[in-house]
Amino acid sequence: MEKDKNTHNEHTEDAKQVYGNASFGIPADCTQKQKMNGIKLACYIVVVVLICSVVYGSYRAATSYFLPVMTFDKSAQPVLYVQNADLMVKTDSDRRGKMVIHSEQLYNDSDSAELVQITSDGRSVFYAVESAEGDPGFDLYYGRISSVDNDRDTPNEHLCIDSGVTAYKIHPDGRFVLYLKEDRLYYSNLTDSHMVATGVTAFYLSKNNQQFIYYKDGSRIYTCGTGEKDRPVLVDAEIDKVLSEKEEYVRIYYLKQGALFLKEIDKEAVCIAENVKDGIMLGDYVYFVKEETLQKTFEDIFYDDKATRDKSLTEPVQTDYMVFAADGTKRLDTEAYDAAMQQYEEKLIRDTIRDYFSLHPMAETENVLYTVRWNGIKEVDSGLNDAALHYNSCKQTIVYEKEIENEEKIRLSSVENIEDALQKIEMQQSEEKKNGMYVLIKDKMPYLGLEYFPQGQIEISLDGKFLYCLETVGEDGRNALVRYTISSRELKNRTVLREGVTDFAVDGADSSIVIVFDENKLGLCEGDTYTHLSDSSCHSFFYVDGTLFFYDEYNVQTESGKLQWFRDGKVKLVDVGVHAFDVRNLKTVTYIKHFNQEFGFGDLYLKSGNAKGKKIDICVRSIIY
Repeated sequence: MEKDKNTHNEHTEDAKQVYGNASFGIPADCTQKQKMNGIKLACYIVVVVLICSVVYGSYRAATSYFLPVMTFDKSAQPVLYVQNADLMVKTDSDRRGKMVIHSEQLYNDSDSAELVQITSDGRSVFYAVESAEGDPGFDLYYGRISSVDNDRDTPNEHLCIDSGVTAYKIHPDGRFVLYLKEDRLYYSNLTDSHMVATGVTAFYLSKNNQQFIYYKDGSRIYTCGTGEKDRPVLVDAEIDKVLSEKEEYVRIYYLKQGALFLKEIDKEAVCIAENVKDGIMLGDYVYFVKEETLQKTFEDIFYDDKATRDKSLTEPVQTDYMVFAADGTKRLDTEAYDAAMQQYEEKLIRDTIRDYFSLHPMAETENVLYTVRWNGIKEVDSGLNDAALHYNSCKQTIVYEKEIENEEKIRLSSVENIEDALQKIEMQQSEEKKNGMYVLIKDKMPYLGLEYFPQGQIEISLDGKFLYCLETVGEDGRNALVRYTISSRELKNRTVLREGVTDFAVDGADSSIVIVFDENKLGLCEGDTYTHLSDSSCHSFFYVDGTLFFYDEYNVQTESGKLQWFRDGKVKLVDVGVHAFDVRNLKTVTYIKHFNQEFGFGDLYLKSGNAKGKKIDICVRSIIY
């Protein structure tokens, strides 16, 4: 099908260009609240499916991550895949796949995400097509997926929304699409398009799909409703970092010129703190770090073991040390008097040390951690090794490195004078510091979790129950996977799950499930039980609801392996020679086998339950959905 030539006309600020027609039945009202959609779920699938450089490139086994429990069944939705240069769709009612695009190439750019997106009802698809003129960006298309088993050479109804597009996001039901053309942000309800702003560098759709947020000129942030009469509202300019979720628009915490701000909807931005180095959100709580110069007093440095005695010690008087001699005359007890005088002179030296450090406290620069409470700013901790704060996994808990607090102070009685005190302080500061890992749970005070900081991978389960890390165990220097139980006051129940681990991934739904890799060896930890699954696997797998789909006997040269699934302690074969796969529910999977590396395609199969896999198409390059 040839594209409408008018679709290549450029938008201008003074005019609106219309693309498509009303026969598609897309409503213009995009302000109604929507329920959770399948788009995010589809994105989860794309993460773990073995994608061939989006659509055309050769296979690459990217490290995957565990997914939340499968709460949907997409086996009733169409299968979306790439055949030769065509985007194909197949529903249960179709005997064969149908073309979404006829003789057009999908846009191939590994730096662009979600170039093909399907609506939550599985009835419509948005896709990117190479520009016919070779212009930068791609042509953005929208197509309706028919449920009628038409001849596969009959293209589905579709329209070009715009050309020169570089990124886009759709409403889950396909009611509207936001897209970028170079630095211009557009809104289209599929029957009408208009430009929202220029100079846009990034944009996000809010979780309730009622608002969108965009960055302008790199450091200015705006929010805008999706209604026809909604206009952009400036959050602030010269923003360095946004701490809130990217989709958040009601309460936005951000850093600007070293200060922490809060912008609430329909309110002016408020400065919370200045001289801020970094910040992070733990749930609804904001934490931030300031570099401050702290004054260490005499009490912070010395243990005054002579304080009580010195308070009562006065200069000795000779008359107090007169004693009777053998002849009955009085004489001075020189030995006792000299001892008392020596004690007094030592007390005077200690007083000079006390006075000196009271007048000249030691200054140290430290990273101080703060949080915001309803009654103001509260200090949480100090002495952090690094001012940067970041998550490991769970967004309710973080870990950071700092020196373990040394309770040992310099005994004042061991100090001879001020110079000696300064030397002892310098020696103490030059001693090798022992750093530990501190754990901070939202709305709790941090605590020392480990008396060292693991140098390998660290993950906190999404539910915040467990901390997993790689520790060096034994003389061979190999890493072991270790699990700790996280409580509000300590890390406890240290358990070595497996030795010889190179990396691992924690399930998002069940925090006691961990996939373990030792190079290409694959295993599964369920609680304290480890099950070895493969000596030759790859880092592409799919785990959901107690079932793991994984490769065995994986061959790097042929880019394929034996696809198996593991459940209830049993391993079952899906098929051999599998190049890529997509799990549609716990019993149904689509996959590509007989992959020809020279031509870059293979046969598409569908397997459901215990039935043998059925070939549903040929010359398939990748599975999109």
